[in-house]
Amino acid sequence: MSDVSASDKLPVEVVRVSSIDSTSSYLAQLVASGARVGTAVIAGEQTSGRGQLGRPWHSPRGAFFLSIALTGADPRCLVFGLPVVLARTLRSVCNLQAGCRWPNDIVVDGRKIGGVLIESSARQSVWIVGCGVNVNVSEFPEDLRGSATSALIETGHVAPLEGADGFEEAFFAHLNEFICSPDARHLSGVLTLWRSFDTTAGSLVRVRRQETEGVVEAVAVDGMGRLVTKDGEEFEVVVGASTLEWLRAGPAPHI
Repeated sequence: MSDVSASDKLPVEVVRVSSIDSTSSYLAQLVASGARVGTAVIAGEQTSGRGQLGRPWHSPRGAFFLSIALTGADPRCLVFGLPVVLARTLRSVCNLQAGCRWPNDIVVDGRKIGGVLIESSARQSVWIVGCGVNVNVSEFPEDLRGSATSALIETGHVAPLEGADGFEEAFFAHLNEFICSPDARHLSGVLTLWRSFDTTAGSLVRVRRQETEGVVEAVAVDGMGRLVTKDGEEFEVVVGASTLEWLRAGPAPHI
């Protein structure tokens, strides 16, 4: 059985809200109360959006906010698979050469345009997959302007979020394509797919630890999904994304 699977075409149900603290928090409550795998929550804005380790996620209107309940024995397949789905959606709807950056960022020319957060739920092997993409965001707080971007800023055009040609429809089409593909059946296949969108290798990154910090080169993502960095002739595996600050973008994705 696939590590990432769904018995029905996704989504099986969509709950829409104009504004909410967090789509993932609300979906987790629904899953705990018996909501089916494949249920999605879509919001116009989030008032308390979060990223890794609970860090705040800028969540204004105009962005795409969705959380969906998916199954999978290995959540790393979702961690690396869903950014590919979002990068493909940005390419098809917004005509942007979006790529992926370790572990779960979607980037354009080195600036973050979206992200994915995978969290456990009250039910075994059911994961809450939160997705946020800056589609029609016109501006960012000062502290994010150098590192974040949006489809609107990159293209100068407003992209439809709903409807037959909208971001939502395209996202679910690419998600169903991914879920049904042989690549989704195991981590090695997902990583092969992810590497074709990868912009991580060749990046410069500041690695912060409790007592030290240093700037190193990101050289690869290994077969377990871990980042490999190089400092001179020394190689090291970095596990915690919370210790990283991306300083220079790597090459553009090669597809």
